[in-house]
Amino acid sequence: MGLLAILGGAAGLYLGYILAHAIHLLVQTGRDASSAFDLHLDLRVLGYTAGISIFTALLFGLAPAVRAAQAELGDALKAQTRSVAGGRMRLPKMLVSIQIALSLTALMAAGLLGRSLEKLKWTDVGFDRENLAYATVNPSQAGYAPERVGAYEVRLREELSRLPGISRVATTEVRLLSGNGNAARVHIPGRAAKFDPSVFDPAQAAFENRVSDGFFETMGIPLLAGRSFKARDFQPEVDAVVVDELFTQRFFPKENPLGRRFGTDAKDPGHYQIVGVVRLSRYNSLREDRFRPFIFRMC
Repeated sequence: MGLLAILGGAAGLYLGYILAHAIHLLVQTGRDASSAFDLHLDLRVLGYTAGISIFTALLFGLAPAVRAAQAELGDALKAQTRSVAGGRMRLPKMLVSIQIALSLTALMAAGLLGRSLEKLKWTDVGFDRENLAYATVNPSQAGYAPERVGAYEVRLREELSRLPGISRVATTEVRLLSGNGNAARVHIPGRAAKFDPSVFDPAQAAFENRVSDGFFETMGIPLLAGRSFKARDFQPEVDAVVVDELFTQRFFPKENPLGRRFGTDAKDPGHYQIVGVVRLSRYNSLREDRFRPFIFRMC
């Protein structure tokens, strides 16, 4: 019984490792907070499995032995003549029934999880997620002063683009599907506000992100109108922004959005000028029930 318990625990660990690795490959989205979806096997898992295996061996191995040792010889001889449906079989039957019920529950939960993961795999995210890699860097933690960060990013992109197999390199402040993001209220010149300034209304807001030139081409986000960012837009006084199609539908319905101005500060409602419109894409999570409007600024 002890050997069976040990073999069962080892088989469970092996299958757990395979399934954890498979789930990571299936739903990997490159979240910055990777520990939020951490399935690797550590000492806690090993200790728990070892404890369960030992407990199982003791429960199902020693308990019958102790019970048999306490029985009288006459009772033992009489027990052999009884039917297997006798009272001595009630506990094993109950344990088997509980095990079957728990196994069926686990199988149903695994089936539902697999179905959800398969559905998420084919969710339209709005960009090309194949052959896409990312790396998170923080120059300030490496000792770079703010005025040197721009030059660092340019040099980093140049070095990465020289690596074999790399076709495009771009930078972004908030990576798509990272679970992070900044929302800002949209103000349009000459248009009276239809909301209470003291209350944040998501219907009048859009998410902001800062990206480099070549970002849309790298991510495979189609350009629907106008142009994407150019290197010349990387200037403090440049007010060019690219928005997605949901932004234009919400804030400039039935209008040509190119050249229109808006702002994210009530004191400067015409700060930005739309130079391009891209296809909408998911921002925070695959489980979002709807898309959200985007504002892309040059970083």
